[in-house]
Amino acid sequence: MNKRFFIALCALFSFVFYANAVKVVFRLDDPTIQFDSVHSHVLKLFIEKEVPLSIALIPCTKAENLYELNDSIYWELLNASNIEIALHGLTHEDINGRGEFGGLSSEETNRRFQKGKRIVEQSFGKTINTFIPPFNATNASFPENMMKNSLLILSADMFQHVPCEGNIQYYPETLGHLMKQKGIWNAARESLITCKEKHAICVIMFHAYDLPDSSAWQQLENLLDLCKNEDEIELYTFCSLYLSGERSSWLRYRANQLTSGLSKLLLMKGVLHPTWLCLLVHTINALIYMLISIIGLIFLLARTSSTKSRRNISVFMLIICVIMFCSAWFHLLSPLKLLLIAFLFNIIPLLFLIKNH
Repeated sequence: MNKRFFIALCALFSFVFYANAVKVVFRLDDPTIQFDSVHSHVLKLFIEKEVPLSIALIPCTKAENLYELNDSIYWELLNASNIEIALHGLTHEDINGRGEFGGLSSEETNRRFQKGKRIVEQSFGKTINTFIPPFNATNASFPENMMKNSLLILSADMFQHVPCEGNIQYYPETLGHLMKQKGIWNAARESLITCKEKHAICVIMFHAYDLPDSSAWQQLENLLDLCKNEDEIELYTFCSLYLSGERSSWLRYRANQLTSGLSKLLLMKGVLHPTWLCLLVHTINALIYMLISIIGLIFLLARTSSTKSRRNISVFMLIICVIMFCSAWFHLLSPLKLLLIAFLFNIIPLLFLIKNH
């Protein structure tokens, strides 16, 4: 009986964490419809390898003039079946250091959405549903204006604070915080090799400047081969990921941004985790801080015989539990400050014990 229970438990654990493959989206930022040799080479590589690719396309110059379509072969590459065109702003300019959209009104935001979307859809004959904000800059009107323009998917930075909207799907790039430490291709490879979580999403964002030499091109090609040959990796564009039923609400996006204590361990995997896993780890994290803060009081409670004193200690313990749990859960203090306060709470009962001896 015990053996069967153990086998069933292992099977359940395997199903929860390893039953499904990690879902991968490659995202190339900043192409235009004007021919570029690096972008053309990237497109040919992805088409040859039959790997889906989402392209963050810039429709216009800063003067809002349409980029000239000057190469029919390049246009055919952009229009390939495994290539998704996403809108990357209208002009991709940095306005007053706040990106293209950070300081805009709702009306101007809507105008740029409408114009950019219309240009791209007319150029390629495809419906555009994905928006990638230049410089990761958004504003409060984004959810409303995205919905007005049937832009259902937003892909910004993993730690960008974006407005909440229930119907928008948030698929942020997930490797930015690891790229500085390991480089983009090493970070991506390590994440895909080590993470086999059910429903995990890895969005690999890159630019033409990430391919400066033959070594970088070889790393990209090796990464694409890994993705094609690994059974536990599934490849998507943003739209095909959405159509597959893999949802990523604002709650999931926000839950993955929780970075106190234990939650930081999740960030090292370079993927967007399921909401329930993030909240579970975050709850355990808050409980650990809470328990650390009352160790001294538990010890004092065990050494106290007076009913009144025990009641007062219990009330004080409950208050501390609420304070510490809420502070950890709502990120009111940094992990180190929380630990310091937890240890200070333990000093109080210790001083009381010393005084009474």
